[in-house]
This record gives sequence, structure tokens and C-alpha cells, in this order.
Amino acid sequence: MKGTIRWMAVALLLLAIGGCWDDGIFDCDCDDERSDVRAHRGNPEEVEHYDSHCYDIETWWYWSQGVSYSFIETCDDCCELTIDTFAPVRTTGRDTAPAAAGLRRRR
Repeated sequence: MKGTIRWMAVALLLLAIGGCWDDGIFDCDCDDERSDVRAHRGNPEEVEHYDSHCYDIETWWYWSQGVSYSFIETCDDCCELTIDTFAPVRTTGRDTAPAAAGLRRRR
């Protein structure tokens, strides 16, 4: 648990220090954050997409690890990362539905 909290604190600190620059030199999309999460957690068990006027949201669910990561790209090409934790859900094959765990998705 301490390692996860430390990793999340470092990730949030890097996001705060990095800021959102879009001047042709720094492109602030979520590619780096996705790479970091994939390197730390592996491939997600489920991926959800949601597009809105100024937001492109991609949520990676790691049901068996009890965590999800939402990558939110805004109109000004900045990336916001939200991390949610929950009790791990035992999955078998393609059965990753949150309803099986009594969870409801936020929309």
C-alpha cells in the first residue's frame, strides 16, 4: 500500500511540475502517463472511452488489482489523470463487468 501511495504521489507531483504547455515544443497529451501506467500495471483489463465537447476521457480498469486510471485530455491538449481504487474484483476470462462486483460506473 505504501508503494502505491508513493507512486501516485510522484505521478501527481510530476503532473503538477510539468504543467500544460502546447507551444510546439511541449505537447501535453496523455501518452507519457499511459506509458507509465502500462509499465507499472501492465495492459488494462478493460478500456472505456467517453468523448465530450472539450474532454476525451479514456479509463483503464484493472479489476483484479482494484484500481482504475482515467486519462482526461482537455481542449487545450492538457492531460489530467485521476486514479480510483476499490476492492479487487476476481475476474475470469472476459467477465470483467463491474456489476459482478457491485460497482457502478461514473458517467
